[in-house]
Amino acid sequence: MQIFELDTSPIQGTFLIEASAGTGKTYSLTRIVLRLLMETNIRIDQVLMVTYTNAAAGELKARLRDLLIEVKEAIESTSSTSEVHFDDKTLNTLYSRWNHNTVAERVSAALDGLDDACISTIHSFCQKMLKEHLFSGEQSNDFDPKENVDDLVDRVIDDFLREELQKADEQLREEILRPGQPKEILRELLTQYVKLPLHSSYRFYTKWREDVPANGCASAEKDSKKNSNNSKEKTPCDSEQLMEFLDRFLTIAPKRLRQLKISNRTNTFDDMIGDVEKELLNPAFTDPISKQFRAVLIDEFQDTDPVQYNIFKTLFLDKTRQDPSRCLIFVGDPKQSIYRFRGADIDTYEKARSDVDQTLNLAKNYRSNAALLGIINHFFADHDGAYAFGTNAIRYLPVQAGSDKLPLYREDESGQKKILPVFEYWYRDDDHRLASEENQLSEAQLIANDIYTLLNSGVMTKPDQPLMAKDIVILVRSHKHADLVIEALAQKRIRTLSHRRDDVLQTEEAEDVLNILKAMEVPQDNKRLKLARLTRIMGDSVNDVSPEAFNQPSSQTPAEKKALKAREYIDEARNLFNRKGVASAFAWLFEQCQTQEKLLPLSGGEKRLNHFNHIIELLQEQSRHLNSISGLTRWLSKTMRRFSDEEKRQTRLENDENLVTVMTIHGSKGLEFPVVYLANAWRNSAIDYSSKHVCSALNAHGSGKTLTISYSEQNVKNASPEQTEADLLENIRLAYVAMTRASQRLVMPLLLRKKANKTDFRAPYFRALTKQQQPSNESIKLAQEKLFHDLEVYLDANKAIIEKIKFGLGVSDLKSTDLFSMICISPEENKLPLHKDFVPKTEEDKPLLSTQPCHSLHATWHQSSYTAIMRGITEHADQERQAEKEDQVQEQALAENEQDTKVENNTSILTFSRGPESGTFLHALFEHIDFELVAKANAGDQQSQQKLLKRTEVLSRPYAHNFSDLNAEMLAELMRNVLCARIQTKEDSFQLCQIDPRYKQREMTFTMSIKEPLKNRRSVSAHTLALLLKAFDKKYHLPEMEAKNLKGFLNGAIDMVFMQNHRFYILDWKSNFLGDTVSQYGQTAMKKAMQSHHYYLQYLIYCVALKRYLQLRHIELTQDNFGGVIYAFIRGIRAEQKNSNGIFFEQPPLALIECLDDFFLHGFDPKTIGRFAQKTTLRE
Repeated sequence: MQIFELDTSPIQGTFLIEASAGTGKTYSLTRIVLRLLMETNIRIDQVLMVTYTNAAAGELKARLRDLLIEVKEAIESTSSTSEVHFDDKTLNTLYSRWNHNTVAERVSAALDGLDDACISTIHSFCQKMLKEHLFSGEQSNDFDPKENVDDLVDRVIDDFLREELQKADEQLREEILRPGQPKEILRELLTQYVKLPLHSSYRFYTKWREDVPANGCASAEKDSKKNSNNSKEKTPCDSEQLMEFLDRFLTIAPKRLRQLKISNRTNTFDDMIGDVEKELLNPAFTDPISKQFRAVLIDEFQDTDPVQYNIFKTLFLDKTRQDPSRCLIFVGDPKQSIYRFRGADIDTYEKARSDVDQTLNLAKNYRSNAALLGIINHFFADHDGAYAFGTNAIRYLPVQAGSDKLPLYREDESGQKKILPVFEYWYRDDDHRLASEENQLSEAQLIANDIYTLLNSGVMTKPDQPLMAKDIVILVRSHKHADLVIEALAQKRIRTLSHRRDDVLQTEEAEDVLNILKAMEVPQDNKRLKLARLTRIMGDSVNDVSPEAFNQPSSQTPAEKKALKAREYIDEARNLFNRKGVASAFAWLFEQCQTQEKLLPLSGGEKRLNHFNHIIELLQEQSRHLNSISGLTRWLSKTMRRFSDEEKRQTRLENDENLVTVMTIHGSKGLEFPVVYLANAWRNSAIDYSSKHVCSALNAHGSGKTLTISYSEQNVKNASPEQTEADLLENIRLAYVAMTRASQRLVMPLLLRKKANKTDFRAPYFRALTKQQQPSNESIKLAQEKLFHDLEVYLDANKAIIEKIKFGLGVSDLKSTDLFSMICISPEENKLPLHKDFVPKTEEDKPLLSTQPCHSLHATWHQSSYTAIMRGITEHADQERQAEKEDQVQEQALAENEQDTKVENNTSILTFSRGPESGTFLHALFEHIDFELVAKANAGDQQSQQKLLKRTEVLSRPYAHNFSDLNAEMLAELMRNVLCARIQTKEDSFQLCQIDPRYKQREMTFTMSIKEPLKNRRSVSAHTLALLLKAFDKKYHLPEMEAKNLKGFLNGAIDMVFMQNHRFYILDWKSNFLGDTVSQYGQTAMKKAMQSHHYYLQYLIYCVALKRYLQLRHIELTQDNFGGVIYAFIRGIRAEQKNSNGIFFEQPPLALIECLDDFFLHGFDPKTIGRFAQKTTLRE
């Protein structure tokens, strides 16, 4: 094994770096780029870095920027370049070798050019190349990329089926319609077919023929030879006539789809990759790109498919071999190749390994503690020609420990520290195994008991750092395996954060919204009205709408009264829809039906509210194009029929609290947690196929793919034993990814079920453990015993690991067997050793991680906003994002009085309509406008100016009936004034239109829980909040408030959060009317508005929300990275102004933000507040 040494290994040429889990891949990539910039003549604009996701690309760029800034600041902090020092030892070594006279200049040049550097996903790279080399390529690039073109695909299939069914005879017509869902099959077939690389082919499973060329690349002849796999099939085979029908479909449909894309000026991201591949034979296209990038680094290379590799190889591999000053580096780990369902191909990785000059390895793990890492090394170690990953192409190479992490521990009553095993292996002996369902339930209860014990018995991750719920993750193969363990944890009063990201339009809440829309569409339809009443939004029961409820002798029964009230609600919601839009209609309905109050106390209620909000946002967005109830109802009904993985339709996480995480293994890739549980590890879960009709595999010659098609009932999964084995081998790689997420404790329940069979024994963890393709019950037992014997020998031989733990935790007695444990679970006890000595705390002592079950949540548990706090009550806030509604309460009467005196076609924003409706409208403009378009329009680009006018007109159309003084030119001028005005903060000077769109988030909604107070602390209330703020600057002081406690959730939406020059800012749009002239929007007037509306409190709550948001992403809000708060009083801002009219900026003390965070989490404590207040005084 050749080791890649970050400070000494060559970085030019072609090579592959294999980076096992936790070996610091991103760290290494940024240092390699730094070395290229400092040690070669390669500039930052000549560097290409490609990774798998936009988030990873953003992190790479941010980490590289931080590294360059660190070097720059270190050089500037000393008078002599020879005295520069870094905390990072690798940087010190590298700097000592560099030319000190040129480093500063090179770093500055790299920082200046970093924003233009190409650090992106493969899709973004292809899009960029097609646009930049528009006139060199042969493909049309005048398109708007989309994630999918399902609507166009449906049009093509509908037209084709209509034509074919009209001319088909009865037998063929019957075969086409036999599957019941022919359109669904053809949709998947067409979608898969157009993604195929060049030189691909297809074949039919039910009757093999010679591969038929895809994309017209070659000719082929038919072969009527039957596939031997079908000899025992009893289901009908696809006839010659049906196969000819599919031949015609794959000849005609792709061409029609391409024509539709061109005529609609649209393309998918996969199309862009395909277009670049088609250009690879065009030197006019490839040569400039090859010359442009002299250093190419491809991250997550194990997830690359054949098309992507062909692009990189053609553009860069041969060029780099010819020029030794260039570099092409692939970075990946074949052990973590787990995305076959997205096209990733392990064979492609192997091909690249043979193509490059050398393969190097990162040899040190910085994630897991040394003892746990030794266990993982032994679990996957190859021996005697047997390989844990099933092939000699992926060999496991042990990695060294680079982490100082120690095991978890707790203190007993005498104060002695007890080490918890870093690895626990749970099993049952043959006589005590349970049936499958009982086994799953038992495992869920064991995991819940174990987590409950850990969280309630004083377990520490390190001195002064108790184990928190957020330190624990439960990994599952798929979300359906998580339900039992989530339920078991709920019974223990432990809340979970599920990372399940489904299509929000496939949820029950979408059905509820659709039923409400249908009732609003035809309110006189009794059936629709009843279905609407039964939704969670209106909340009536079945008894309320049953016929029996109306058969009482009284003149008007309670049921009739409820029915009349429901009809009134629907009628009024319909009226609101016509006047103000869909969001206003649902917000009013939620308020009248008390939807939030009914749902929040229920288990999963917060998630349901999130789903409702999300769906209504999607409807609001769609209402720009469909402005009728019927149009929206049809759109939602049609869209709900088909699953989509578009980002905007993925369900959102509920909140950012301290919760136990439950997620899939795929979702956990790249993350780490102190404690990891592998739920359902004993199951042999096969890869889930989206369909049994289509699958693809790499051709034998490796230059394309073969699509296997089964139109009839026969399952294409059986097409190839090799495919089945490939699925099983990927499961082993998933097992490796799962085990390597743990840094301090790994729990693996391998509880085989009763009557376990060969399929059970082939579960990935058993295959990796035994190194056998078909383990047996006996071989598993032998492998278990061998593993734990080898671990004991290993740890006894490596005394340094034991001594390091003893020294680090101050433990005098520690045996190697204390660090791992193989536990036989008895079904009678269903307990673990850790639980037997544990005495549960009393109800009063239970920690804050415990959630209240449904019966103990009271009516005081509500959602609140900052305005509700100001009123001293709990506000039953509606869910619509009407940001200015709360800001403009005091202006409502004035706005109503002025409605009759509006001036037609008023062209001044200063005198534009006031009140909450105008605030909502102006807020929506800034939420949806394209900042870059405004910048171009302000720079004088006439085309952009026209587009901006058109855009403001489109955005204002849904609100036109509310205002008589709407004017597109006025609104376009407003956009230019506000977004192009220069903002001066303490550290920065910038324009909002300059903000990188990747580093801004508009409408950042948040939900923060208000906890029960800790012992000896007072409850959170408006009164105690006012007392807290009195310890700080006078401007934050509040009037006397009621002492009524606030419980439940504090929610809101920040208009925009963005990062500029590595500092985070909060921005809020304010449409308040301060006067008839711009001069009346000066600092004095704005401070008065800030004070009178208590916006100071509002932005403090926003700051706490930002702090928690960043914490969830492992970023601490510090004095260095916190830019401050900007309140934009938009009526008074002018782009050309030299003063700061309309722009209110402050940087609140970080100690105050931390104090408020502690207050909402733990309650009111004068001493704690005093300490935070003293911090603020000292800093001042």
